[in-house]
Amino acid sequence: MATQFLKSLLFLSTLTLTISAEYTGFVGTLDPKSIGIKHKKTLSHFRFYWHEVFTGENPTAVRIIPSLPKYNTTTFFGTLGVYDNALTVGPEAYSKVVGKAEGLFASTSQTQVDILQIFNFALTQGKYNGSTITFAGRMSQSEKVSSIF
Repeated sequence: MATQFLKSLLFLSTLTLTISAEYTGFVGTLDPKSIGIKHKKTLSHFRFYWHEVFTGENPTAVRIIPSLPKYNTTTFFGTLGVYDNALTVGPEAYSKVVGKAEGLFASTSQTQVDILQIFNFALTQGKYNGSTITFAGRMSQSEKVSSIF
């Protein structure tokens, strides 16, 4: 459940834009015209990798409230968890850390696997050191496309 969501999130966060961009490490500048924005705006393109550990001595994602017994093997309804995951420049665990993904997830449906996600990307390097990007959204395994804003 949460693993599938987080794998999906990792996949989505590693996708790169195929439009013109000035790439400088994990953040670049986009040409607004290349994505259909006609008036002057500054856009930034972030690309980093989400590293999550569920087991071992130092897990970075943990379940803090288990699901209700009735839903334990179907939808995991009632499960609540938190995470504090590294964001790195590359896919390797030893890549330079440029921030953290900190947040919580909750299984919110009694009939299907739906997960509410609320999390921050707390950036710790470069031009955006000290900045935070906040996301909230619903991920459903029954949907082909999900969005988090």
